Amino acid sequence: MITTLRQTACLHCGGAGLELSPEGQVKCKFCGTVNDLPGGVCPRCECVSAPGAEFCENCHAALSRTCPVCRAKNWSGATQCAQCGQPLDTLHGLIGRLQEDTDGRLNRQQRESAGLKALEEQAAVRRLEQLRGIDQRREQAQAEAMARRAARERQIIAAFFIIMGLVIVGVVAVIALGLAH
Repeated sequence: MITTLRQTACLHCGGAGLELSPEGQVKCKFCGTVNDLPGGVCPRCECVSAPGAEFCENCHAALSRTCPVCRAKNWSGATQCAQCGQPLDTLHGLIGRLQEDTDGRLNRQQRESAGLKALEEQAAVRRLEQLRGIDQRREQAQAEAMARRAARERQIIAAFFIIMGLVIVGVVAVIALGLAH
């Protein structure tokens, strides 16, 4: 499993989110303590590789490079030799810095897009709740309209039976008067 510095907990305060300094030191962004990790840290993708690994387990970049003057082994993100202080390969260093800048922009954009996604999800939940409220009010209005219609129909039927009853009573009265005469 590949582990990044952002996923690694500080050995001092336990906060998750270590950062890589330009000198190659791994520092906690919360308490500032330098953390010594057992494996090498890739300057390109900031993944922590197994101890003794020569290449990053994630992006396969070299984790070390040799000083052209004293042949000392240096961290691949270093700009000068830790042993003799001689500047390391300038072109390689510039390419590395460009890659770091690009990766930094990519990481920033990923963080920003994650924040935007969270805001969009919250807005979607609010819109969904509003739509549910509208649906509930519409269903309630439909139920009330159906209840009013049913009441009107009952009134019409009752009026019909009352009128029919009066007509029948009138007919019976006329027949009764006619028989009485």
